[in-house]
Amino acid sequence: MDRRLADFNGIMKETDEIYGNIARRLGLSDGEFWILYTLRTETEPLTQTQLGDVLHLPKQTIHSALKKLEVQGLVAMAYAHDRRSKRVRLTEQGEAFARDTVDRVLVMEQEALRGWSEEEHAALMELLRRYADRLRGQMDAL
Repeated sequence: MDRRLADFNGIMKETDEIYGNIARRLGLSDGEFWILYTLRTETEPLTQTQLGDVLHLPKQTIHSALKKLEVQGLVAMAYAHDRRSKRVRLTEQGEAFARDTVDRVLVMEQEALRGWSEEEHAALMELLRRYADRLRGQMDAL
């Protein structure tokens, strides 16, 4: 079991490192990259809180990355239905930037999955979901 756990954790860390390297090559922090990625792939604008929930990142990380992206003119924020939350959207400049960066990563990801059957993909997603659910369930023991 120890070897399997080490293998699994190694692959997860390697994947995180790959995405971190991608972000740096694009001139972005990890948080900035994932915010742009999420805004590009979601169909509706999200609030800062929703971004944090989707990305599983702390509020401060989301806030700091959004401020930097806003200063660069890549995102704009506007109050949603109440004054407590702001919706985040890509600006025209942000859309163009995302086409040149995030869209290239999406193509890379699609290429990496090319050749997988639906069954293989479904099995991987099911196993990863079960692992995350079981691990989350064990947190109470801490």
